[in-house]
Amino acid sequence: MKSKRIWILTAAAALVVSAAGCAMPVQPGTDGTQQGGGSSMQESAGQTQQGAASNPFSRPRTDSEQEEPKTVELQVQQEDGTTDTVTATVYTGNGYTLAIPEGWERDDNEPQWNPHANDAVEFTVRYYDGKKADAVAELFRKDEDDYTFEAPQTGALAHVSDVVSLRGSEMDNGTITDLVAYFVNHGDKGCYGLILECPTEASESFGAYLGAIANSFTLAETGK
Repeated sequence: MKSKRIWILTAAAALVVSAAGCAMPVQPGTDGTQQGGGSSMQESAGQTQQGAASNPFSRPRTDSEQEEPKTVELQVQQEDGTTDTVTATVYTGNGYTLAIPEGWERDDNEPQWNPHANDAVEFTVRYYDGKKADAVAELFRKDEDDYTFEAPQTGALAHVSDVVSLRGSEMDNGTITDLVAYFVNHGDKGCYGLILECPTEASESFGAYLGAIANSFTLAETGK
């Protein structure tokens, strides 16, 4: 059975909207009268502080909590040459960002996303500390021995260069799953692995979206 390829096409994602939360004003806790020679403003502030301290769960909101999620318009180029524009949320990981289309859910335990409609379609980010991309690609081929891989290729994604890619497929109970892995060098620190998995029967619906997510990958430290 001939496996379809997951076509990974360059899709530029531009950040367009970001909304920041606003700090809420503290309301006075007194009726405005003065007692013991102190001002009503001072007494109000004192009562506010005391009330906050008496709540063991009270804490100031961080900047990230005050900001609403940033969004992008993600360009998804289909295999037939058409382009879909979808709204995506910017995910900020450890040293990188990704654009995740609406309707994709993140796993609770790791940076992995699936579309609502198909749990077999996966986009996963891994980090290999202290290892270079070419070495990781060889280790990955050995670990994922259920897959038959082509030879590693060097290339680039839309926002990062120095990338080693692997393409492979496996058959399980009559279902063929394609896998594409991009290993992105992170200087001398290590490398990121972008793992794309998609059953052949779902590649027409989700393959281009996996490619668009991969091409949105940006190293936050370099801004590239």
